Amino acid sequence: MNGLPLNRTNALGHTFAYAYDKARRLTVLTNENGETYRLDYDQTDNLIQETGWDGKITAYGYDAAGQLVQQTEYGQSNNESRLKERPETWHIHHFKRNILGQLIEKQSRKVSDRNGQSKDEGISRTRFEYDPITGNLTKARNQHSSVELAYDELDRLIGETTVHNGQSATVGYQYDPLGNRIRTILPDGRPIDYLYYGSGHLHQISLDGEVVSDIERDKLHREIKRTQGSISSLYDYDPMGRLKSQRTVWSSAQTLHGKQNPLAGGAVNRRYAYDKAGNLIQSADQRSGVLNYIYDKIGRIQEARNSQTGRSETFAFDPAHNILSDKAAEGKGGNLVSGNRLKEYNGIEYTYDALGNLIYRQLPNGENQYYQYDLENQLVRAEIKKPAGNTEIWTYAYDPFGRRLSKERQDKLAWTSTDPKRTHFVWDGTRLLQEYTYKGSYTYIYTDQDSYEPLAQIFDNAKDGKQYLAYFHNDQIGIPREMTDIHGNLLWYGEYTAWGRLKKDECVYRNAHQPFRLQNQYFDEETGLHYNLMRYYEPEAGRFVNQDPIGLLGGDNLYRFAPNTQEWIDPWGLVKLGGVAPYGSKKHVGDNLDAHEMLRNAFLKDSPLTTITNRQGAKGNPAMGLTKDLHRAVHDAEARLRAAKGMGRNDYFKRGKDEIRIMYRAMQEVLVENKKVITQNQLRQMRKQAIKFAKKHKCY
Repeated sequence: MNGLPLNRTNALGHTFAYAYDKARRLTVLTNENGETYRLDYDQTDNLIQETGWDGKITAYGYDAAGQLVQQTEYGQSNNESRLKERPETWHIHHFKRNILGQLIEKQSRKVSDRNGQSKDEGISRTRFEYDPITGNLTKARNQHSSVELAYDELDRLIGETTVHNGQSATVGYQYDPLGNRIRTILPDGRPIDYLYYGSGHLHQISLDGEVVSDIERDKLHREIKRTQGSISSLYDYDPMGRLKSQRTVWSSAQTLHGKQNPLAGGAVNRRYAYDKAGNLIQSADQRSGVLNYIYDKIGRIQEARNSQTGRSETFAFDPAHNILSDKAAEGKGGNLVSGNRLKEYNGIEYTYDALGNLIYRQLPNGENQYYQYDLENQLVRAEIKKPAGNTEIWTYAYDPFGRRLSKERQDKLAWTSTDPKRTHFVWDGTRLLQEYTYKGSYTYIYTDQDSYEPLAQIFDNAKDGKQYLAYFHNDQIGIPREMTDIHGNLLWYGEYTAWGRLKKDECVYRNAHQPFRLQNQYFDEETGLHYNLMRYYEPEAGRFVNQDPIGLLGGDNLYRFAPNTQEWIDPWGLVKLGGVAPYGSKKHVGDNLDAHEMLRNAFLKDSPLTTITNRQGAKGNPAMGLTKDLHRAVHDAEARLRAAKGMGRNDYFKRGKDEIRIMYRAMQEVLVENKKVITQNQLRQMRKQAIKFAKKHKCY
């Protein structure tokens, strides 16, 4: 098997192995726990069956053109005769396509066993329509909603209308000639406007003509000052471009009005320190104190200790990256998690269905939570049995793209509570734009059009008809730590565990509403889970409640979030943003991210130093998963750097080391310093892989 990897061994000595058939197709993976994941193919190399680490079987069927037309999730048995012994539910999905191969319908049905007899238990359909000329998706609908999409002559999205439960919401978009989004139009017609520098970097955000925030940058285009009402947030960076400190001060030009609390103006004061590998090793905060972080040799969080209180969180993992309870870590129980299905963690018990979805969680206080899922493995019902004996029932609905549209409490006691019984959500792409309850509406503005870090919240109070503006203050990874009002008064602050659970918060203003946790995670108070777009995150154990919808494309452990939450983000609940995989790898297929190479494939094809003549020849070139906007922003930064050297956008250096150097600088400017979506350490690791690839092809 010349050139094919047979195993990889990490710094802890744990080995992950690969096996192939005679046709050089990957057939068996063996993880660090010694468990296997099997892949079977037909004679035309189509993948026809996967058997997961936990024994879950998924089968695929194709038409004569090789297009996927059926997917069956069997659970742990694909033999009907065996269902008498082990009753299970199967999900069968059928795909219909138009003449261009575009998906026009997905029909899903649930088949379950009753006394050894298969029985249909429900069908759902999702349909898609396209523009016959441009091929753009124009409409999608499922049993809960419909979404219509409109585009301009450059195929840019200019409108999205969602209809759910008889309510319609339209969000509009406008762009400048460079493709920057300059306006978002809310369903009620109010505009959010964005003003950019000539360099293309965001300078100002306003709502309905009123400035929300002004942004100042240094010569490297890094944000160094952000106005947030009567105060300003200041940011300093270390020589590697990492956030070193952040603090708030009074804005000198502001005239202060309104009642101020003692912390106004100085609501935020934090410092950060990193090790040579780029890991955050210390965070010093004026309220929570100094937190020190320790990692193992492969970057997994081992300990978070508060220097003032002496309190600490400690963590241990099995070789396949499953978190272990304290007892297991001490050798008092099993120290391997079977099939990556965690059954117990520090007093919390977990139970899964045959498809790997978490269906039961028992908390240490005696609370029992039961979960139900639809045919897309989306959480649609939660039944919470409280220790006091009362029961809450919540239901959830989603649009055709998997975005949550509503959550509603439906038990008999729902109307005796003063909390919202129903919340309706409006989306800006994959970011939460608005939420509506009987109290009014909340509108969210983010730090950038590509960012998932919240900047401001506008609350339109249904009770008094007034509008209230509040600001978020986020830490180095984008988690909100404080909220302030327009006068700089502290409204809310919180402290988190190492895995992103809010362990302590203080509502200085009792009506403050802060639902965000890790980037693009929304906290559900009823369950304690975090809605993370495509999945739900369980913050006690730092894992997702079900398997990754994109399977192995999102990582080897299908429940894993990341090695730690101090360095990694996963805004979609799929592949970690900034994850690196070889060009041509399936790692970036299906994740809606563009593959961006540090060593451009066009250079490899054109360089006289290599024998690469086409994109297929560049297979294996390290590529990072980026959103389309981030991908474009990096190439724009690259073009400016080339222009400074008298080069055109598609002119290249003779040697790969110079190409890597200029792309590294462009990616650092956009992804590390400005957007803050990856860390310096992640970028350096990608550079190492790019250098290795260039040397292999003798073009470094």
